[in-house]
Amino acid sequence: MIFNFNALHTQPAGIYTLRIPPTDTEFNLYLFKSGTYYLELMEILSDDLVESFILSYGNYAVNGNSVSLHDKVNGFTMELKSEGQSLEVIKSFTCLMNLKFFYYDEITTGEPGFINSGTSKEKLREERQNYQLLNKTPFPFDQGSYETPGDYVLNISEDFKFSLFYKDLLISNGTWTRNGNELSIFEADLKHHFYALIGNNVLTSKLLPGDYTGYILKKKSKKKGSLGCKRTVN
Repeated sequence: MIFNFNALHTQPAGIYTLRIPPTDTEFNLYLFKSGTYYLELMEILSDDLVESFILSYGNYAVNGNSVSLHDKVNGFTMELKSEGQSLEVIKSFTCLMNLKFFYYDEITTGEPGFINSGTSKEKLREERQNYQLLNKTPFPFDQGSYETPGDYVLNISEDFKFSLFYKDLLISNGTWTRNGNELSIFEADLKHHFYALIGNNVLTSKLLPGDYTGYILKKKSKKKGSLGCKRTVN
């Protein structure tokens, strides 16, 4: 397919892909003509089976060769820069920093329904505040690994640092603080706070990076995730 990338400055609609060799994992960025977007992480398990989850969705804007992605739910902004037939990541989650998306194809389907969901950062803030009012006595909180059955792992270190993995792929890292029964993590590259509720050996996402459903993460004794951020080859 021949694509005139100069059109990016007025209309960058299409699918952009960032592959992570030698794995079967890729990030796909969908930019719709309506001005909405979503970013997914996809792992190819077999010829007819894939796993994927949404890292971000919302609205985008173009200014010269800059593309800004504004997350609808959490309110953060990611920045991309057009270079030739690619979009270089300037500001985003840790594992995407300084990497490039390449144009793959046009979008032939409509927007997915979740783009118009009613979840908002104001609603999430209200849920966190209500939880704090109902649970004024702090739960015990130990450092270590918290994970879901789907290999979504949050490592909490004693030196107030965190790392968030999907299987062996680093998604995000930075620092953490505790306020009552609320855990706040600060994503170092995105420069944005995400939250979870502290319970009895569990964390409830409200919402952590890559989660838009409210994952329950259970405490594990052994820390997972050590391979760091895998890089793509241009």
